[in-house]
Amino acid sequence: MIEIIWAYLAIGACIASVGFAIQYSPKSKFAKELDSILYPNRSRMDKFKETLVVPVGLIAITLGWPIFVYMIFEGAFSRKGKDSLEAKGPVCATQGKYLVQKVSIEFAEREAIYSDPLNATPTIPFGHLNLGWKKFIEGLQEEDELWSFLIPKGALLGTYNSEAREDKKGYSIVRNGKTVAEFIYEGSGGY
Repeated sequence: MIEIIWAYLAIGACIASVGFAIQYSPKSKFAKELDSILYPNRSRMDKFKETLVVPVGLIAITLGWPIFVYMIFEGAFSRKGKDSLEAKGPVCATQGKYLVQKVSIEFAEREAIYSDPLNATPTIPFGHLNLGWKKFIEGLQEEDELWSFLIPKGALLGTYNSEAREDKKGYSIVRNGKTVAEFIYEGSGGY
């Protein structure tokens, strides 16, 4: 019986060690400096707790390795489902709703020129987002329509019905009545 327990713990220790070696990366100098700026008054107890995270995690994996192996395989299988979902096409928030008006590329670019008094933003359509805009309009085909959109704060978006934390403005490429691509120029966060 003791041999079985030792074998179980040895397998767990191997899994924990390999996983740690693959996944762990020490904090960079930048991350350490950022921590000291964001949390300047950390107590010794907080620092002690932080140093315990890795050892406690390794012990937990060593003792409960079958659960972690299951979670890894479960993640691999659920990724296959996600891949098949992506094969159906892009998940676009403006699918049949939130579209405001059909516009031309020229109109969109004319509306998106900003005058920055500090000259921090280039005076080109969509400023720093210009390369993204160019890539977005490269996807336009002859029969496509370009629509402006406004997704209101609180709207449920995406596969998981995430709530928009703020208004989002942008443009959609509509092909055969379906949104195939979106370009968001105002509003942060994904969906």
